[in-house]
Amino acid sequence: MDKIIEKLSSYHLLNYCIPGAVFWMVMEEVVNIKVGELNVGESIVIYYICGLIFSRIGSVIIEPLYIKLNIVKYAKTADYIDAEKEETKMSTLLEMNNMFRTFVPMCIAVLILEVAKLIPILAQIPQEVKVIFLSILLLILFSLSYRKQTLAIKKRVDCYISKKNNNLNR
Repeated sequence: MDKIIEKLSSYHLLNYCIPGAVFWMVMEEVVNIKVGELNVGESIVIYYICGLIFSRIGSVIIEPLYIKLNIVKYAKTADYIDAEKEETKMSTLLEMNNMFRTFVPMCIAVLILEVAKLIPILAQIPQEVKVIFLSILLLILFSLSYRKQTLAIKKRVDCYISKKNNNLNR
């Protein structure tokens, strides 16, 4: 277990484990949904997965929504790559930025759980239907996340190739 914890980067801690742990604690203490006793290893896995899901919701849903609503505006990829080379705190700022983005869907989930407790008909939905619905939502979420990540990598590669070609043409 110690080796697994050592391998977690600061990004994974900030964007997955911390929001996942906060959600789990809020869910148990505030929303009063108890899952049962977990050992340390199980807890870390649960926190990580919850945080991962919130991070992906933040990336695939919240981020595009906030861009569309002009709540956030990103720099051009090429400019970011150049700035990242010169500005030593850029990666730390990006990690913090992504953590805040991850907390948005976490807070929404807490609100949804709290509101769902007020709707008695939701308790009557068979568990199998809930699992199928959640599985479909997660399939869509992670498919969109995979697509977005692939596009981000391609953008960076295209930027690199463009700069390389510009340097060759000089």
